Amino acid sequence: MKRNDSYLETKILFLDFDGVLNSKAWIKTPDKYLKSPIEPCKMNLLKRIISETNAKIVLTTSWREFWQFDKKHTNKTGEYIDKIFERYGLSVFSKTPDISFFERDKEVDFWLKDHYSQNVKSFCVLDDVEELFQNNLVIKKHLILTNPNEGISENDVSKAIKMLNKQ
Repeated sequence: MKRNDSYLETKILFLDFDGVLNSKAWIKTPDKYLKSPIEPCKMNLLKRIISETNAKIVLTTSWREFWQFDKKHTNKTGEYIDKIFERYGLSVFSKTPDISFFERDKEVDFWLKDHYSQNVKSFCVLDDVEELFQNNLVIKKHLILTNPNEGISENDVSKAIKMLNKQ
């Protein structure tokens, strides 16, 4: 995993996609989901978090396997991720390593340790599956659990902004 060193004294938003940037209703509507698996209204909420915190986005989603630092090695799904984020004035900063789908907390912990966690001012994790964070209580304290039926909500956005801007 390539490291981007511009993370000194920064805020990190660890981001899942399904159940966060889309809802079950969106996923169950093939004409919408196949056109764009990410809901535009959810991207606006994500943009608000980033605008109000200046946090950097680190992918924890299983979709991260398609996104690469080196754009020569990115496939169409990775290009889609970059394009949709660019459309909203956002960009992906990094991604967690793929250790195990059921141990996302370890992946976040590993990323923090690998990226000199003493320089990460604050972080939060947006995800819809609480069980992926059962083994690490420190990481779990930073989890904002979204409702997979709805995806990210205004309330989740407020919690994320508060957590990331915590002094």
